[in-house]
Amino acid sequence: MPSVELTDIEKEAKFSFVEVTFLVNAERSILNAAGNSGGNLTELKKTTEIDGTTRVFVSGTSLKWSIKAYWKDSLKLLRNNDPDLQLSPIDPKTIDAQISSSCDEQKYIDDDLFGYFSTGKKKSRLAPIKTNGMISIFDSGLATDNLVRFSPNSDDHSLFDKEISTNIFRSSWAIELDRVGKINDGFDSKGNEKLKDNSSEIKEKRIKFFFDAIFNLWQRTQQSNYLTNTQPQIMTIIFRKDKSLVVGNKLLIDNKHELMIDPLEEILHYHSDRISLGYIASHKSFIKNYDDVAKRLNGKLDNKIIVSDLKKLKDKIMSPNFKFIR
Repeated sequence: MPSVELTDIEKEAKFSFVEVTFLVNAERSILNAAGNSGGNLTELKKTTEIDGTTRVFVSGTSLKWSIKAYWKDSLKLLRNNDPDLQLSPIDPKTIDAQISSSCDEQKYIDDDLFGYFSTGKKKSRLAPIKTNGMISIFDSGLATDNLVRFSPNSDDHSLFDKEISTNIFRSSWAIELDRVGKINDGFDSKGNEKLKDNSSEIKEKRIKFFFDAIFNLWQRTQQSNYLTNTQPQIMTIIFRKDKSLVVGNKLLIDNKHELMIDPLEEILHYHSDRISLGYIASHKSFIKNYDDVAKRLNGKLDNKIIVSDLKKLKDKIMSPNFKFIR
């Protein structure tokens, strides 16, 4: 990844927490099935809003599974044997323990960033990277697709149905930078947890590998029948010294594909004293009012808010010049 020039504010900003929020446009999709409710219908995961509308959602576990699949494929493709980016092997279920990872945050990137829980080893790690998964912005837009599994030897084919939806989904992530790479090193004589640190280089590398997966997000479930692009179309990245969410559900788009600027501007102003640096980026082909967004929000909060197209943001975040660990 080529180096990208940074402003003085970008170079000097201090932070320990990052919030990432983005929208994806999923067409005719079944991103996370809820299972079979009886009969031959596979339903989507859904929730009911206060106004009575139904929203489709994707679990955080499903998203993290997709990210780990991307990491695995990337390491194979690049023939990358970097020991700092390897994925944890799975310990199988036994009489005394449920399935778990190897629970080694020093050695494995997923144990470090996504945490773990093992009943057998009696070990747990609270994930430094957390997510609410994805939820649709608009009412479910449900339809039913009729499919068939053909029998090669008879006319007794198997018919089944699946719920599908075309919608725009929002996803939010919280990254506790000061907890990435913190390794449990046992307990002292008073029962207090002892922690040691992975190197800044390892932590930086792992966070960048996480962002690589987000920028190239592919939600892989049910994709044999419902291939859809789930890469972010618009994204905000907010850096703070303290730990609290900023954007969350304020990242909204209307049915004309115009970003709702007022809610975003309001919440940025509300948190202005705590924001160290912030990015708002979109494919210009996705939101129809990109120029208005740039005019109103670029340079806000004493030039701490930077509006750009998504390619520029990706190049900047993935550049060796940009450091998460400072």
